[in-house]
Amino acid sequence: MLDYSPALPGSDPVDVLRVLQVPSLPEGVQKVPGFCPSQRAGTHHAYRISKKAQISAPTKQLFPGRFPENFSIMTTVKAKAGLQAFLLSIYNEQGVQQLGLELGRSPIFLYEDQSRMPTPENYPLFKGVNLADGKWHRIAISVQKKNVTLLLDCKKQMTRPLPRSNKPVVDNKGITVFGTRLLDNEVFQGDIQQLLIASNPQAAYDFCEHYSPNCDSPLPRIQAQDPNTFAAVRAQKGEKGEPAVLESGMLIEGPPGPEGPTGLPGPSGSPGLPGSVGDPGERGPSGKAGLPGADGRQGPSGSSIMLPFRLGQSGGDKGPIVSAEEVQAHAIMSQARLALTGPPGAMGFTGRPGPMGSPGSDGLKGETGDPGPQGPRGSRGVSGPPGKSGRRGRPGADGARGMPGACGIKGDRGFDGLPGLPGDKGHRGNSGGMGPQGPQGEDGERVSGENSTLIASN
Repeated sequence: MLDYSPALPGSDPVDVLRVLQVPSLPEGVQKVPGFCPSQRAGTHHAYRISKKAQISAPTKQLFPGRFPENFSIMTTVKAKAGLQAFLLSIYNEQGVQQLGLELGRSPIFLYEDQSRMPTPENYPLFKGVNLADGKWHRIAISVQKKNVTLLLDCKKQMTRPLPRSNKPVVDNKGITVFGTRLLDNEVFQGDIQQLLIASNPQAAYDFCEHYSPNCDSPLPRIQAQDPNTFAAVRAQKGEKGEPAVLESGMLIEGPPGPEGPTGLPGPSGSPGLPGSVGDPGERGPSGKAGLPGADGRQGPSGSSIMLPFRLGQSGGDKGPIVSAEEVQAHAIMSQARLALTGPPGAMGFTGRPGPMGSPGSDGLKGETGDPGPQGPRGSRGVSGPPGKSGRRGRPGADGARGMPGACGIKGDRGFDGLPGLPGDKGHRGNSGGMGPQGPQGEDGERVSGENSTLIASN
């Protein structure tokens, strides 16, 4: 921090780092060379802030009366490259952020008065500016009426509208947080040499002359926020000098003569050296929404804000005496958590199946479920090993008569069967032919006529 002598009463800006006790080097803060390391030690040192730093204080310690309506915020800072975080945040008694200075690409200036104006979509946005490129920057913000002006490195000026109320009020009954926002994961990391708030919007325009001059300029001894006041201190009329004594032969230079005629054009000069890299261009239009990405790894635990206040314990021994400011800051912290917690979001996309977990313990046997529908017939399985012989089954029914088999070989002559029963008298056969003549019979006996008839009938 620069060591300046006090200026006119009421004109000194508030040294925010000193009020937040940063020079006492709390946890996460260390002293390093500042913006001008070649200057004498003790006048140009800075403070390196790490993620472990947790710095805050009641706003009344910065502005015991009331926060100014028109003001300047001035800082000399070197943020870590690629950072996008708030350097300073001021909250009201209800835990609503009313003021915030963001560092990063195309930063915003957060301002919300007691009427919640302007709305977030109307916050001043400084496109094409990168305040976190790993280099030292002298940043000054001037808030006057309904405009806010960014002065960067004493050269670039950008003015944006600030549509706030006609009588805006920033509550000084809340808390001031350095390096982040409540319940925000992004925190400031880098070096800071100065952080001033002046109740004069003109002080931002005098920042590089009165508060943070170039390294080859002498340190200023006056902290005038009004340029007219500063000029009045420097341009006082001197005393009247003694009369001049002219001697013979003295050459007295007269006033310049009239301007001469315009000369002929000179020859073309040699090409100049390549210019320096220009400022980053404005942020392009938003691209189309990409495809849902794969699930990322689980990130580290987020940072939490630890207010440097003592709070009594809920039970046990009697704790330390707690001031009203500490109790009020604790209540603001609780309300801020509720204010920053939004409504539940829409259901996200179904994630990919996770890795198979280890087998769990055996559960209780459930009830028997209803039989499911019959499934389709499965493919024929592999033949199993032969089973044991089963018991003899009952004789089956006679089958149908089969086809005649082939003629077998002639068997042996069987035994003569029993005579059969006399059959029915057949039909009279045809008369047979005359047989051969038999042998001549023997002469028979001669009988009487009656016996001859009887023999013939037989």
